[in-house]
Amino acid sequence: MKHLILALIISAFTLPAVSGPKNRPRKYKGNIIQLALGWHAKEMCSCLFVVGQDEEYCKQYVSLKQVPNPIWTLDKEKKTVKVKFIKEREAWHVSERKGCVLL
Repeated sequence: MKHLILALIISAFTLPAVSGPKNRPRKYKGNIIQLALGWHAKEMCSCLFVVGQDEEYCKQYVSLKQVPNPIWTLDKEKKTVKVKFIKEREAWHVSERKGCVLL
């Protein structure tokens, strides 16, 4: 019973802080190009270093339809992939278990 009361008290104080302001739509404050480049850098990294496909296959698999002619930079020693088009995003292969993350 004590645990239930404690859980109710904790949730009463933390739930309003987590839920945020009411009746306001959330807005994406970043750049749509950065969002697209980040997704494609991470997908390219996963294709190369997690799945183990070759570079040409991964470029076709992760073709950028939203961004024409991006510049891809691949560093096999550091296991990183950079995608550049106006802005730049980079993904890094952390480990076999964790996969790739955006830097």
